[in-house]
Amino acid sequence: RGGDAFSYIPRLRSAYVQVMGFTVGRDVSTFCDLMAAPTTIDFQGPNAYNFRFTEMIRYEHSFLKNRLTVGIAAEMPSVNGTYGENFSPIYQRVPDGILYAQYAWGKERMSHIRVSGVVRDMFLHDNVNGENTTQVGWGVQLSGHIGITRWVDIYMNGVYGKGITPYIQDLAGSPYDFGYNPENPEQIQTMPMWGWQAAAQVNIIPSRLWL
Repeated sequence: RGGDAFSYIPRLRSAYVQVMGFTVGRDVSTFCDLMAAPTTIDFQGPNAYNFRFTEMIRYEHSFLKNRLTVGIAAEMPSVNGTYGENFSPIYQRVPDGILYAQYAWGKERMSHIRVSGVVRDMFLHDNVNGENTTQVGWGVQLSGHIGITRWVDIYMNGVYGKGITPYIQDLAGSPYDFGYNPENPEQIQTMPMWGWQAAAQVNIIPSRLWL
């Protein structure tokens, strides 16, 4: 889908190679916890959920019989800000850096808690001084999926940061990574943002992992 009209043009969502813990190519962002998203009628999912496809180099490793997993990634940045007259967009030179740690438990490690972080170095051009400058964006997230009983599952995630619009579902594509100071248009600043979602899923047919 593009804009307000549906498009039937094929597009590539994922294409990657995995070997020895490394993932190279295009995949879902490392800042996204896929198992923390509840099933929704809306195709977009929860509005505060983190989800995006991007190009990356990622390494993941598991310890303690696959209960503890850590991952680190460099991902292609997507920057969109409110520049005003004194700043201009330029090509981004530094990938987003992402790190996470996840602990899983239960039968087949069905339940888990994950802590994630992202740091961004966002480039823009200062038209007044005639030189390039940067703004640092960052974000942290707590997410997870917990099987309470074989009848009930809990899903949740909460994220807070500055300049991380690509990583929050309903802010993606909005010009809020940074903006000029309305009291002094020669100053630019990152924008704080946060979101959270929580859901309970009632299994009419008990989960097989609890049987």
